[in-house]
Amino acid sequence: MLCVSLAAPTASLLAQKLDQVENRADMVEIRLDRLQPQEVDGALELLGRCRLPVIATNRPRWEGGGFQGDETQRLAILRRAVESGADFVDIELKAMEKGGGAVTQCCAAAGCRLILSYHDFQGTPSQPELRSIIRRMAAMGPSVAKVVTTARLPQDVRAILAVYCIGDLLPFELVAFAMGRVGAMSRLACLALGAPFTYVAPSPEEITAPGQLDLESARRIVELTGADEPVV
Repeated sequence: MLCVSLAAPTASLLAQKLDQVENRADMVEIRLDRLQPQEVDGALELLGRCRLPVIATNRPRWEGGGFQGDETQRLAILRRAVESGADFVDIELKAMEKGGGAVTQCCAAAGCRLILSYHDFQGTPSQPELRSIIRRMAAMGPSVAKVVTTARLPQDVRAILAVYCIGDLLPFELVAFAMGRVGAMSRLACLALGAPFTYVAPSPEEITAPGQLDLESARRIVELTGADEPVV
């Protein structure tokens, strides 16, 4: 499935973007961290009204996001997203290890699925390091683990996709790919290896990182290659 990541400074602009992709995407990610603080309430109202599965993300600046408040405020917004009808909530591995358990409890009570995420914006850790990260995630009991690294060389792409070799042994679904121009096709190859979804931009003008694909381009590639059909 293709998940369109939506970001806007106001709830009204976010609603417009949602209207534009709702009939073309499989699911959406709402980036609450990109909103002006006074717009969060309006954006949360959109979560329960969306026809598609919704991921609520409130990414802190220390992991590439835009949220500038303190951690207590950030996690409180994620809990409100759960209560507002989000189907998934994304929380960083570092945040969980520092005490994000209240979000997990909130998810369990509401039937919301937890995405535990890890990002490396500098490179791709070794295979042993990646497996260690995944083991740390397994201890937290997520529904989905998201492991995203940066590819500078072809071997980085091989390293991140190789984590799917242990996929059948994991107690959760795995979304793993590499950012960067070199890692572009890993964003779709992960679907063939078992990822339940991958992330795309709503349009070519809204691509925010090298290697990121827009929705229509990704859809065409998937249709031509069958990239979303798991390898057996």
